[in-house]
This record gives sequence, C-alpha cells and structure tokens, in this order.
Amino acid sequence: GVTYLSHVLAVAATVWEYGGDEDLAIAGLLHDAIEDGGGPAMERRIREIFGDRVADVVVACSDSVVEDRAAKAPWSDRKVAYLAKWEGAAGDRHDDAALVSAADKLHNVRSLLADHRAVGSDLWERFSPEAGYGGTVWYYLRLGEVLGQRLARAGGRRGQLGSVLTDTIGEFVASVRGHDPDVDELVEARHRQEIARRATWS
Repeated sequence: GVTYLSHVLAVAATVWEYGGDEDLAIAGLLHDAIEDGGGPAMERRIREIFGDRVADVVVACSDSVVEDRAAKAPWSDRKVAYLAKWEGAAGDRHDDAALVSAADKLHNVRSLLADHRAVGSDLWERFSPEAGYGGTVWYYLRLGEVLGQRLARAGGRRGQLGSVLTDTIGEFVASVRGHDPDVDELVEARHRQEIARRATWS
C-alpha cells in the first residue's frame, strides 16, 4: 500500500547521509531499474544518460540482469550468487555499490521490521513461497555479515551504515523469533544449502 517511489527516495537519501556523492545517490534511485525494468537495454540507457560509474554500480546492485523478469534464475540461486559477489568482488566500484546496496537493504529491513511488528506471521503471506520466512531471515542475516564487513573496512560514515544495517537486522530477527520460534532451524538449513550450492562452483 506504499508507493514504490518512497523506497528509492529513501535509498538515495540514505546513500547521501552515509557519505555517498551525487552519482551514488542517482544509483540509489535507479538501483532496481536493471533488475526489474529491462535488463541490458536499461543498462545501456543508464550508461548513456548517467555515465559508466552509475551504470556499473546499478549492475553490481542487481541480482539479475535478464530482460524478461520471468526468465530470472530461482530465488535461492540468485541470492547465493549475490552474497558471493560481495565477498569476492574488489575495487572502488564495488565498494561504492556496497554503499548503495546497504542503503537499499536497510530500508527494506526497516519496512519488514515495522510490518512484522504490526501483523506478525501474516507478513509472510506477501512473500514468494520459495523464500518463506526462513529464507528471508537467512538472506538478511548473511547480507548483514557480508555488507557489514565490507563497509566496516571502508570506515567513516560507510562503516556506520554497516553497523546500523546489522543492528536493524538483529532487531528484525528478534521480532521474527518471537512469532516463529523454529526460524533458527530454517535459517541453518538455508545456510547449509548456500554452502552446498557454492561448493558446486569450485
């Protein structure tokens, strides 16, 4: 019931608040555009209008770059690959993208926390059964780890954002545990699946 525009404006504002510049704020506005709005054609458009730095950051923030949203890989495969990217990628562009991604995930988890406190387990009816609450909690816990560590290495305002993100994820997980006490078992199962999936890439 909340307009999507409020999300991208919040992400851009958070990017600025935690040390980003104009390019990164623009990337915050556009962070979902390639993933959800046209894939390679949208990437080319962003690159032409806003330049390579903005386009590279938006690509890095995307867990899929296919043109047809129906052709996306399964949810769990996309999320495992996204986590692995942040653990392995190096360079300034990925450090910039980590700031934008963390701003995105912070707004998402704040919304999840508020909604979960309001409606409890009914929140999960809004999610794909493929993710479920176990998958959602696993994903945010892992995001807190990988993005939090990367931003901590950057220090300054970016490091502060990493701390805020992990603290807010902790609040969200505590809220879920109050309604769904089996969540830790489900999260552990998802983590084992992540390890097994990544082992197949070796």
